[in-house]
Amino acid sequence: MVDVQAVAEDRFAAAYETVPDWARARLKKGIADAWSWLGTVAWKQEFKQTDYPAGAKVLQSRQPRDWCLVVARPDAGPGVILGAVLPPLLSAVHEVAVLWVGHEEDLQDSVLLALELAGVEQVYSCDHGRLEQGMQETIDLLEGSWGGVLRLGTPPGSGHPVPRSKGKRFWEFCLPVPETAGIFVDDPGLWSSEVLHFAHPSLDVQVWSASGEHSLGKWPGVQGGWEDFLNEDFDLVLVEEGKVMEALKHFPVVLGPGQEVSWIWPDYPWQVCFRDHLGWAQAVE
Repeated sequence: MVDVQAVAEDRFAAAYETVPDWARARLKKGIADAWSWLGTVAWKQEFKQTDYPAGAKVLQSRQPRDWCLVVARPDAGPGVILGAVLPPLLSAVHEVAVLWVGHEEDLQDSVLLALELAGVEQVYSCDHGRLEQGMQETIDLLEGSWGGVLRLGTPPGSGHPVPRSKGKRFWEFCLPVPETAGIFVDDPGLWSSEVLHFAHPSLDVQVWSASGEHSLGKWPGVQGGWEDFLNEDFDLVLVEEGKVMEALKHFPVVLGPGQEVSWIWPDYPWQVCFRDHLGWAQAVE
């Protein structure tokens, strides 16, 4: 029984036509920003040897994994998808693939376009009830023995090594999809509700201001001051540039004006991108 289906090329072509120009431009900006930060993280194997006075030698090597599989549930928008696939792509992981949990017809055009612009060509879908079987089938399609699996939208947990499966060894991690966001409005003109909804369509957003009124779409307005806003519990917040530093003391992800598409987990599990080896030796006199 075949549990996974490859997304057809014509779906990518259709997505490029249906997503408006302004949205494509914002996706490209988000990708370019990620390149500026993460580019050339590990284009070649790294090796380091350290000799200690007592005679011990420590040898360390790091190199990109052969493949990384991102498993995404339907409410992961293009911003979150880019945040998941760009780190392995920019770490020179040889193959990056996405397994969409759900029916292909429910796969958003915005997500397909984001993946195409990022350079991810292997996209599959499988029914939720056949997820584990679908993951195994997809992993079997990827080349190389060393991999990483990143699940999005399941409760976060510690990474753990999975026993070798059909000659493949990989690390698996879970990361949550952001669910809540807060915008503190000093100047409504700094933000685009259209761009934020496009990038993160499943977010539950509150818009805070001194009056409780705003012009940013249909999201609920909350009347409150800056100090009260800082005491809230949001997965990410959007604030003016001058407030970013203070907001970072309270929230895991803070976006300034123009960064509505951006997303990266501060605790992104880089082990899905690299494999590390460690050796100990003793100098012989």
